[in-house]
Amino acid sequence: MLSPIKTDRLYVIIMDQITQMIDDENLGPGDRLPSERKIASELAVSRVSVRQAISALVDDGLLVVRPGGGTYVADTAGVSGVVCNLSMHLAKGQINPAHIAEVRLLIEPEIARLCALNADSETCMKLENLLDRKRLSEGRGASYNSMNDDFHMAIAEGSGNPVYAVLMKDIIGMMKNNMWRFSKQKSASRLEVLNLHLDQHEALYGAITAHKGELAKEIMEQHIGSIENEMIKVFC
Repeated sequence: MLSPIKTDRLYVIIMDQITQMIDDENLGPGDRLPSERKIASELAVSRVSVRQAISALVDDGLLVVRPGGGTYVADTAGVSGVVCNLSMHLAKGQINPAHIAEVRLLIEPEIARLCALNADSETCMKLENLLDRKRLSEGRGASYNSMNDDFHMAIAEGSGNPVYAVLMKDIIGMMKNNMWRFSKQKSASRLEVLNLHLDQHEALYGAITAHKGELAKEIMEQHIGSIENEMIKVFC
């Protein structure tokens, strides 16, 4: 049940209340939420605050607003519960991309090491093709972002452990969050950083195709470490 609240950060608490209501009432994709007016009345807050909370949830992909038709639970088919849950925390400022980079630093070096040890010709060819896409994209725009996601996903799939592939898919889904894109845009040295990452991808490819596990692990540590440093500059 919804209950009246009083706080200086209304929209954050309203977000909690709305998501709790969705759970309590077992609302699923496509189900309609109460009107802004009704939510505001039950919470004893302004409609402006409710609208702000709904907007944040929409930005995070958890709700959709149909002009003239109300607010609905988003269709999250194909999106894991991990991504949805982390997106919720991102929207409320409880975690940020620097935290995600820290997790990546913990698991991706080991993924790279295993990939180097287990990579077959198909995995090596896939990585080589992605590097060709990189050269065409010149490290800029959506083509780079897509290549980057596919490159890291291919390494996870080549690790030989399907659990890592699932985890990497969730991490990539998290990185597509609006807040992650915003952090990239805020980097004053974006082109310089991209060029560094592209060089690191080349080095990773070389270590993996040479089946040098420890070298691949070391390069991935440097790669994710540089990403983490960029996130810290923006969010810390």
